[in-house]
Amino acid sequence: MSSNVASSSTSVPVIPLPTFEEVKGYNAVELNVFLKERLSDIDNHIDTLTAEEVKGSIFFKLTYEGLKAYGIPLGASTMIVNLINEYKGRYKRRKIDDEEEIQSDNYDNESLEKVWKAFKEATIDDNVLNLSNDASYFLGVDDYGNPISTIFIRDCYLDLSKIIFESNRSRWRITGNPGIGKTFFGYYLLYIIAKANRTVVYHQHHRSPILFSEDKVYCSKVDDIHLFKDYLGKNDTWYIVDAREPMEFRGKTILVCSPQMTYYKTFDSLGINVRYMPVWSLAEIDICRDKIDIFKHLTKEEVRTLHYKWGGIPRFVLFHARNYNSQKQLDAAIIEVEKSIMYFVGETSSGNSANHNLVHICTNVPVKEADQAEEVDQEEEAGQEEEARNIQNKGKGREIEGSSTSATLVNSADLATSTDSKLADKMSYYSERILEFASDYVSEMVINKLAEKHKQELLDFVNSSDDLNEFGSLRGTMFERLAHRKLLRGGKFKVRPIDRDFKRNDPRLVLNNMEKVLFSDIDDIGDATNTSGTTKYYIPTQKNNKSFDSFIPTNKFFQMTIAERHPIVKSGLEKYIRGITRPDEEISFYFVLPETRFTTYSIHTTKKTVINKKPAWFGRFKQYALELDLKIEDI
Repeated sequence: MSSNVASSSTSVPVIPLPTFEEVKGYNAVELNVFLKERLSDIDNHIDTLTAEEVKGSIFFKLTYEGLKAYGIPLGASTMIVNLINEYKGRYKRRKIDDEEEIQSDNYDNESLEKVWKAFKEATIDDNVLNLSNDASYFLGVDDYGNPISTIFIRDCYLDLSKIIFESNRSRWRITGNPGIGKTFFGYYLLYIIAKANRTVVYHQHHRSPILFSEDKVYCSKVDDIHLFKDYLGKNDTWYIVDAREPMEFRGKTILVCSPQMTYYKTFDSLGINVRYMPVWSLAEIDICRDKIDIFKHLTKEEVRTLHYKWGGIPRFVLFHARNYNSQKQLDAAIIEVEKSIMYFVGETSSGNSANHNLVHICTNVPVKEADQAEEVDQEEEAGQEEEARNIQNKGKGREIEGSSTSATLVNSADLATSTDSKLADKMSYYSERILEFASDYVSEMVINKLAEKHKQELLDFVNSSDDLNEFGSLRGTMFERLAHRKLLRGGKFKVRPIDRDFKRNDPRLVLNNMEKVLFSDIDDIGDATNTSGTTKYYIPTQKNNKSFDSFIPTNKFFQMTIAERHPIVKSGLEKYIRGITRPDEEISFYFVLPETRFTTYSIHTTKKTVINKKPAWFGRFKQYALELDLKIEDI
């Protein structure tokens, strides 16, 4: 069997290997000569490294990811990394307590011990994780140099951590838009693991891996995860990876990253579980600004103005709220938008595409108001919840203190035998990828840009009858935005009851020209039952699990869709019905459809609903199909 690295075979002359320190001192030309002596058939790729001025000191820091960035293919990258591994002794058994080998160039181990102690002693108060100032050595500082030692615990952090810890599955990828707090979710996981006295290896992009355990806290001298292979070979070790490709180990692996395929293309092939972290709601933004000290200098008005433009991305709405260069990125992305955005699916091959500033990944989050909204048997539901708690606390499960923010580490084998339906439902949350424009501001600007340069292609795209996943692309979202525009202008629209075919004498829905009003929650609306003056057309800005796309007081709700089916999310809709409609009028729910769907769209029941006890308004609730025949003049 041949090798690309010089061996001790008697048939091949042995080229004496220079020492590690000698190679480390090579300039780019000397390194080129050395590599061409040691490796065969990849001269062009070695020349690429030379052109990039890779010296010996840089050479030993190269990784697969770094070599890919230079455009070097997998085979050549493997040869180069194998040579690096040979020098570093990566395939030899290493003693983890060898201080000379473990001492970190990136982090100071003594400071990291204080960080781990800070996680262990952290407290939670009103959804804020409070750590000592020692934690800022690890968490970093804000734009003004203020140390970060507090973390706002989002509801999705609680939900996702429970999904992970209560499952018997060992590989997870948590992804979502850049700038929504995925790294901080990783920190929250460290807190849970620290409280449980478990072992974790944490490996962050452009950093050496760190071992956090009861016995030792170490950061490796080199960026080499294999130094900790003895730990990661154990089932009870956690392996948290942030924005880089994980290696394959037995330990429970959690990758948190943006939707950049270079991070997870190989990892996903191992049979992993993907969950999507949603962008922030305006309510979360407001709470975080109010509770986290480093954001208290920001006014409510300026934060809301930024949210109106950026949507729920705290990196730009909170962290960089007053950073001029950061704030320019959104309008720059809009100016440079191309028709390719119509086919954007939420992932990039490399780098954080500007499209992620324009398009947000939403998902199926739990509906918090469901306890009040759903018509279910309360005694039966209480029994199910008690059963789920019993399952979660079986065996060697350990509850992590923290009131409502507690998470449970349980024996996964106990959960594998569970058939509890509510537990299964919980596991399915955050599993859907739904693309939406970042905000009403962005959608208007982008569609204006596309209409200016690619009007016919935009019209053809939204009117296409191809069987395309409504949520897997922007087609449904673009149809929704154009539908809002046409409905706002008013006119006569063909409608039919959804349970029968259209008849020629069916009355048209007549709408006047209306005023657009954006709102985040029902409390933002005011008295919508007062219909004097200009007719208002309300559009919700909260996208996750929204119950409708718009409404006209007091009794008209609209849901835009290009799909064959689009179930109604009853929970959430009910509070608007109770707060807006009048008790003696019909509640009209219109499915706004392209011409190709109008005749075939059929009746729906409400999603996630038990209709054993029908609400008082159910008899007034009528569903209709509305044809939206988009023309070139509507674009």
